[in-house]
Amino acid sequence: MPKENNLLIYSDDKKLQRKVMEMEKYFFKIILYDPSVPGFLKEKMPEHVMKIVDLDTTNIDFQIFNEDVNNKTIYTTSKRILRPVPNLRYIMVKPLILIDLLRLISFAYMDIDSENLTEYKKRDYQIFGIQKNIVAESEQHLEIVTFEEISYFKAIDQSIEIHKSNGKTINMLGNLSEFQQILPENKFIKMSNTLIVNVGQVNKITRSEGYEMILASGERLALSKLGYEQFIKRFC
Repeated sequence: MPKENNLLIYSDDKKLQRKVMEMEKYFFKIILYDPSVPGFLKEKMPEHVMKIVDLDTTNIDFQIFNEDVNNKTIYTTSKRILRPVPNLRYIMVKPLILIDLLRLISFAYMDIDSENLTEYKKRDYQIFGIQKNIVAESEQHLEIVTFEEISYFKAIDQSIEIHKSNGKTINMLGNLSEFQQILPENKFIKMSNTLIVNVGQVNKITRSEGYEMILASGERLALSKLGYEQFIKRFC
């Protein structure tokens, strides 16, 4: 079985969110190429799986892994986005090279209505992976953010602020619990219900009139007593 790189999808479109949840078993799973798997990608796509978009992506390869309603597995690689069989509802592609996501993202999410295939109304989709990078949206542009340059995550209502060490902030829809599940435990610590901190960005923590964390950037974050004691116990 190829190694999977699952992505979480965020959208302010509640209808789409519900559809994705309801149709999860038909949703395309996203994978990365794993050359160590013997015989990988020897199966061929059926004849009725048709090409629908030519992106002129001469130097871009991506792979699609899907399961239809009968749990029949199909693997493929292509330089084109493919139309799935009618009983599949969603399609999403993941480029082999992460940077290519920036070129393919606008074509990556489509709504398939029976025989009529139309590109789903574009929203500000925000996606992050479980490897070493987060792909986020800032000011209508997608960018790749490495874990190392993230200072902390802060929950604001129904969204998350990603604070980078250079002072820049990126906003994403989501909650801290989802982020906590995909972040490496040895690099990030949840300090409260609204704060996850990159341990490598912490300069020191202090206690005087209150509890405080000082980051490498000089920024100061207020801590609860429980958060302070938790950090001391794990990393000091």
